[in-house]
Amino acid sequence: MMNIIRPAIVSLFVFTVLTGIIYPLGVTGLAQLFFPAQANGSIIMKDGKAAGSALIGQPFNDPKYFWGRLSATAPFPYNSASSSGSNLAQGSPALLD
Repeated sequence: MMNIIRPAIVSLFVFTVLTGIIYPLGVTGLAQLFFPAQANGSIIMKDGKAAGSALIGQPFNDPKYFWGRLSATAPFPYNSASSSGSNLAQGSPALLD
C-alpha cells in the first residue's frame, strides 16, 4: 500500500511546485524581460497617475485612447460589477435612445 501512496504524494508535491511556483515565476520573469509594458497591464499614465489600461474600453474623452465595446451597464457606464454585452452594433439606432 505504501509503495502506491508514497509516489502519489511525491508526484503531487513535485507537480505542485512545478506548476504552482516555478512555471508562474518563469513566465512572469520572461514577460517582464521581453514585454514589460504588456506584463504590467498596458497602463496609461496621465499626470503621473494611472488613468486606465490601453487594452480595456473605458470612457476616455481623448480619441487617441482605445474605445472598447459600448457599455450596457446603466446607470453607471463601464461598471465591471454588472458587466455584460448589449449585442448591438455601435451604429445601432437602439443605442441612441
